[in-house]
Amino acid sequence: MRMLDLFSGIGGFSLAAHWAGIKTVAFCEIDPYCRQVLSRHWPQVPIYKDVREITRERLEKDGVIDDDRTIGLICGGPPCQPFSVAGKKRGINDERHLWPEMYRIVRELRPPWVLIENVVGFVKLALDLIIDDLENEDYETRTFIIPACAVGAPHRRDRVWIVAHTSRELSHRSRQTRQGWPEYPDGGETVADTKSERWEKFNSPTVNERLGLDPGSGDQERSFRQTQRRMGRSTDGLSDWLDGHRWPAAFGSVQHDWEPPRVATGVTNRVPRLKALGNAIVPQVAYQILRAIREATEKDA
Repeated sequence: MRMLDLFSGIGGFSLAAHWAGIKTVAFCEIDPYCRQVLSRHWPQVPIYKDVREITRERLEKDGVIDDDRTIGLICGGPPCQPFSVAGKKRGINDERHLWPEMYRIVRELRPPWVLIENVVGFVKLALDLIIDDLENEDYETRTFIIPACAVGAPHRRDRVWIVAHTSRELSHRSRQTRQGWPEYPDGGETVADTKSERWEKFNSPTVNERLGLDPGSGDQERSFRQTQRRMGRSTDGLSDWLDGHRWPAAFGSVQHDWEPPRVATGVTNRVPRLKALGNAIVPQVAYQILRAIREATEKDA
C-alpha cells in the first residue's frame, strides 16, 4: 500500500506506516523545521510545502503516481488550532481550517482508505461536516476517540481518529457492514453513547482485537477503576506507573535539587522542536489503526 501523508509534521503517521508495512510516497508540510526532520529520515520521499499546491496533475507530473502506482491511503491531521481548547475555537470559520483542501485531494485521487486525526474539540466543531463530506463521496466512516495512555504513554492526550473506506462493492448507500465491525441498521452514531447497547457492541473484544487494542482499554472499563493516588482524586485514565514517580515542584515553588533546569540553554532548535512535538501524533496509536487497515486490505485482495 502506498500512502500520501498530508500535514506531516515530524512524520508520526509515516513512522507508524513504516511499522505497519505501508510505504509513504509523498509528504506535505509547511513548517521548515519539520521538513528538515522529514528530509533526514525519508531522504528519497518528495515533500510539498503547501497542501493547496497538491493536485492529481502535479503528482503525475512529479512521478509520484501513474496508472500502475496509485495512492491506497491518504492520512493527515489538519491544523488543530481552530478546534483546540488553547485557541479561540472558531472551527470551520478559522482560516487555518484546511479540511476542504484535504477533501479536494481525496476527491481527486479517490484512495480506498482515508485516515484523519485531530483534537477532541474537532468532534463538536467539525466532525459532522467531515463525515457528511466523506459519505457524499461514497466512503463508509468510523470514528474513535483514543488517548495516548491507551498505548502506555504517561499522559492522556485524547485524539479523534476518523477511518474511512470505499470500494466498488461497498458504499454508504448500500449500508453493508464490513466483516468484523458491529452492525448498526440505522447507520450508527457519530459520537459514542457509553451507556447504550450500541456502545456495548462497539467496545466488544471482536472490535478491539481488530484494532489491536486491549479489550479493557475503553473508557467504560476505566470508569470502574479505583481512584489513583496523588492524581487529584479523580479517575483520569493516566498510567498506573505514574504513581511511583516523584513530582516536580509546583508553579512558583522552589525547585527540588533533583529537578533539571526549567530554562534550557544551548539546545539547538529548542522552540521549533517543542512546537513540532506538541503538534505531533502518537505513532503507536496510529500504528494500531494502520495495521488494521493493511490487514483488511490484504483480506479483500
